[in-house]
Amino acid sequence: MKGHIVVPILVIACLAAPALSDSRLPVPIKINGRPARLDIDTGTERTCLFDAGARRLGLQVTPPDPNIKAAPGRVVAGRTEECTLEIGDSSARGRLSVVTLPSYLKPGTDGVMGWDLLGEKIIEMDGPGRTLRIRDHRTFDVSPWQCWTIRPNARVLIVQIPAEPGEPNGVLIDTGTPGGVDLNPQRWRRWIDAHPDQPATLDASYTPGIGLLVTQERWTPELTLGGQTLREVPVSNRSAIGQTAVGDDYAATLGLFALLRLSIVVDGTCGKAYVKSHPRPEGPNRYEYNRLGAVFVPANLQSSDLVAHVVEGSPAYEAGVRNDDVLLRIDDLDATKWRTDPRVLPLSRFWSRPAGTVLRLGLKRNGQDLDVKVTLQNIFPD
Repeated sequence: MKGHIVVPILVIACLAAPALSDSRLPVPIKINGRPARLDIDTGTERTCLFDAGARRLGLQVTPPDPNIKAAPGRVVAGRTEECTLEIGDSSARGRLSVVTLPSYLKPGTDGVMGWDLLGEKIIEMDGPGRTLRIRDHRTFDVSPWQCWTIRPNARVLIVQIPAEPGEPNGVLIDTGTPGGVDLNPQRWRRWIDAHPDQPATLDASYTPGIGLLVTQERWTPELTLGGQTLREVPVSNRSAIGQTAVGDDYAATLGLFALLRLSIVVDGTCGKAYVKSHPRPEGPNRYEYNRLGAVFVPANLQSSDLVAHVVEGSPAYEAGVRNDDVLLRIDDLDATKWRTDPRVLPLSRFWSRPAGTVLRLGLKRNGQDLDVKVTLQNIFPD
């Protein structure tokens, strides 16, 4: 039995800003009678397990055919034995894709439930209430809400929003991405030109089929997209994932934090998504992000050095960290053992600590060792 190819599955923020503690949407499911945790991910086409999840569940896995070459933005996957999936009151038989992640990535879930199982359902998401329900029928009237059209025959959840003539209007709704709004390059440049003084930090993530991405992230008090106003959200230029899924018509991606500003009912049976925006929730900003203003990532998945990318003017830059510095230590922790020492990754837990936290970083620059002391700061509003 040969493996098959699936689109990018899960953005794993393993090296920089972490997700919120509740920034995934787990769904109760049983596989062959054993409880499993699958996170709902409307941005991936196929429900799949990670290799560690398949092992935990005791499933036999047929590895992918080594002769299959994945197209850009896709990944070759294995398949499980035929198994029974129980979701609520319904059950189904089938084989699940199995994706092998780099051994040092710890996603904290057995896998993801993709659009293949969700496209025929009703998804009711109350962002401010932080609840999501999967149903077979709508349970309330959404006629006063704005209606976006779901792209027919799409492999993931893509909607078409109102836009000016000639403007791209394809938006990926991606519950598997913990961030705010990712803009296409043109929208990002226009936004930067209109908000040149907004502070920035960096995000690093890994996506199967695409690889490591280092992207800039900023904060906006308000952003209008498709007739809906999103208030107090992070914006990013991480467009590679959305462009891969949507194509030339790609305008933006709505990640989970942006979706918390909306109520949305996705009716896959009739091809419509109904949306209503809300004010910014009261209380503190619950978005956990990189307060260092720098990330350290390998040049590629085979490299051992964790190399710095730094925002000018950030806490890391002001402390003396520069691009291409190699990370050796975090306080007394040997960061060079990041592949084998489970205490190192995710680096996100160091950079997202509260403002005022002091970190001592050991670095190597041009063959010379040096130490810097960095104080984390609130780059975004508290």
